[in-house]
Amino acid sequence: MRYQSYYRPSYNFSSKVTVPRDKQPTETWSADTVWAAAAYAQRINGSYLKDDVVQYIDESPVVVNRSSKALMRSALTDQSLISQEDITVGQDARDWHKKNLLVKALKTPLSDFEQSVARVSNQDEFNDTQRLELAVTASQIQSFIVNQRMAEANNRIDRSAGFLGEVGAKVGCDLEVIRCTFSERYGCFFVTGITSANQAVFFSYRAKLSPGLTVKVVGTVKAHRDDSTQLTRTKVIA
Repeated sequence: MRYQSYYRPSYNFSSKVTVPRDKQPTETWSADTVWAAAAYAQRINGSYLKDDVVQYIDESPVVVNRSSKALMRSALTDQSLISQEDITVGQDARDWHKKNLLVKALKTPLSDFEQSVARVSNQDEFNDTQRLELAVTASQIQSFIVNQRMAEANNRIDRSAGFLGEVGAKVGCDLEVIRCTFSERYGCFFVTGITSANQAVFFSYRAKLSPGLTVKVVGTVKAHRDDSTQLTRTKVIA
C-alpha cells in the first residue's frame, strides 16, 4: 500500500511571539464616587439605559439619550456634575444591595449576576480597566429605587379598601406605576402599581411604563391575588 504524502507548512518556532501586556489602570475612584456617578446617570436619564437611544432626523442618526454607563463615565471624568443628592442615593443603593444580597445568600445560592452585584457592592475602589464592574454598578441604582418604591407602596396599601372590582368586571382607575419588568418568556411587560385609593394592581402590557408615572388604565378584573387585583385586556388611555 502506498501512502500519500501531504504538504505540511514549515513553522519557524524560533520567531519571537509578542504577548500583549494587561492594560494598567491610569485612574482610580472610590466606591462612593462610582456609585454617585451611577446615581447621576439615573437622575439624568430617569431610568437605566443599557444602550444609547438614537432617533433619525433627516435620515441622520442623532443620540437623544446616552447610555447610563456613558453618562456615569462622564461624571467620573467631570465630578462637578455629581450632586450631594447623587452621593446620598449612591451610598444608600450600595448599602441596600450589600445587605440584601448578604441576607439572600444565607437562604439560597446567588445567581452569577447577583454574585457580580455583591462583588461591586463590597468593592472599596474601582479603576478604569474594570469595565464590567463599572457597567454592573451603573445598572444597580434603578433596582434600588424600584425596590424602595415597592416597599413604600406596600406600606401605603389599604387592605380595608378591598379589590378594584369583582372578577369579570370592567374597571378603570388612576394608577401610579411602581414597577415594570420585561418577561422574555411572555414577550411583554408586567406592570405593578397602586391606585389613588391605595389598592394594589398588576397586569401585563405591550409597552414599557416608567416607574413613578401616573396613568389612567381600563381593563377587566381577571383575578384577586393576595392583596392585589390582576387585570387583563388592559389599556392605558392617558
